[in-house]
Amino acid sequence: MVIVGLLVPSSAAAEGDTVKLELLTLSFNGTVRELYYRNGKDVVEMTASQQGIGAPFFYKGPRLLALYDSPEDLKPRKDGKIKTKPVVRVMLPRNDDRALLVFSFKKRNQGKPGAKAYGIDTEGMKNGNYRIFNFSGKPIAAMLGDKKKIALKPQQNALVTSTKWRKKITDLDVRFATPINGRLEQVYTSVWGHRPERRMFIFVFDRPDKNRPLDIRMFFDLPAVKSAGLTAELEKAKNR
Repeated sequence: MVIVGLLVPSSAAAEGDTVKLELLTLSFNGTVRELYYRNGKDVVEMTASQQGIGAPFFYKGPRLLALYDSPEDLKPRKDGKIKTKPVVRVMLPRNDDRALLVFSFKKRNQGKPGAKAYGIDTEGMKNGNYRIFNFSGKPIAAMLGDKKKIALKPQQNALVTSTKWRKKITDLDVRFATPINGRLEQVYTSVWGHRPERRMFIFVFDRPDKNRPLDIRMFFDLPAVKSAGLTAELEKAKNR
C-alpha cells in the first residue's frame, strides 16, 4: 500500500503550542503498540488497531505529539530537556475538539509507523455522516444514496451527508468511479447498510489491479453510545 503524502511528520509547531482534545486511533496495515507519549503529567502507551477505530481518549499536551520507544526515553535530564529524539511525530489540529489519529507502516507491521491527525468537526461530522478520504494517486468520484455526488482530487477529503437518510436505518447504493484511459469509469458498486448512530470514515487507496484500481475501506465510531463512566473520565480530564 502506498499512501502518497499522508504520513509525513511535521516540525512546524512550537512545543509550547498546547492543545486539549479527544483522540481516536486507527492503523491501516499493522498494530501500533509500545510507543509512548506524555499526556499531561502521565506517560502513556499509544495503541492503534487495524480492526477498527479505538475508543476515544483525552489528550492534553504539545500540539506536536511526540512518540517514543520506551517510557524511559521520556525522562528529562537535569536541565529539563529530553535527550532521546521521538521516533514518530504528528501534528494535531489546533481548533478541533476531536481528531482521528491515523497510522500506517511502509511495510505491514515492520519498522515504525508514520502518522497524521485529521480534525473531526463536531458540528459537521455528526452521527450518520460520512467522511471520504482519497489517499489514491488519482481523482475519484463517489455517489452515496440519493444521488449525493462528490468529486475528490488526490489527498482531498470531504463530508457527505443527506437529510433524506442520515437519521434512519436504510440501505445506501454506493458507487465509486475514476478516470481510465481518459474516461470516467465506474469501478466499485455496492449496497451499504446505513445506521444513524455511526459516523463513517471511508478511505480510498490505489490497487495494482487494472480491473479493480481502487481499494475502499470503511470504519466507524459510535460517539452516541459512550458509557457514562467514559464520559465522566473525559470531562474530568478536560478540566484538569
